[in-house]
Amino acid sequence: MDNGELASYLECASDALIKVSLCRRPIGSNFRADVELIAAHCEVNPLRLAQLVREVESIWAMREFRSSSIRVDDSSGMLAAARDHSQQPVNRGRPKKPRQKS
Repeated sequence: MDNGELASYLECASDALIKVSLCRRPIGSNFRADVELIAAHCEVNPLRLAQLVREVESIWAMREFRSSSIRVDDSSGMLAAARDHSQQPVNRGRPKKPRQKS
């Protein structure tokens, strides 16, 4: 996304992007209040700003989490989780009824 597209997404003037870029990232229990404060100060759409921050956080988390057990296919954005062959598959259906002794 270039600056024009970002300004359009945040429903703000392109000058506001400079102000937004100088703000600290909203985090933790004050996330909503921080987003609202930044949005009011920079004159951007608060809901769009919150969505953007969350999306960027998730991308950072995915990049940090890459390991041998998780593989991210960059071409499709799909995740593939590895499982040890010794593990039994998890039963995700209905629980089986215990057998009654005859």
